[in-house]
Amino acid sequence: MDEEEEYDEWYCGPSKKELKEQADARRAKMLAEQSPPPRSQRKSHKKTPRRILIPVIDRERCVICGDRFDGPGHNPEPLKQKGRCCNTCNLAVINARWKML
Repeated sequence: MDEEEEYDEWYCGPSKKELKEQADARRAKMLAEQSPPPRSQRKSHKKTPRRILIPVIDRERCVICGDRFDGPGHNPEPLKQKGRCCNTCNLAVINARWKML
């Protein structure tokens, strides 16, 4: 065997002390490579507001009755060809669809 390639048949891996030194070296290297985050990404220590303001969404008008409604609405066909209808008028739309069958 060469002198460079020594083989120890009793070698069971690094000792606890060697493992700790290796881990400390890796940790120190990681900390040295890390840079602090830019100011815009740093956490502020301000308290968050308790109330969340929800933007006011324009409410749509029902094409059948003219009332305003929230949400996406319903397809008013066959009573109207364009626009959206409210939940109340959707019942009349469903009845009209059943009558078409």
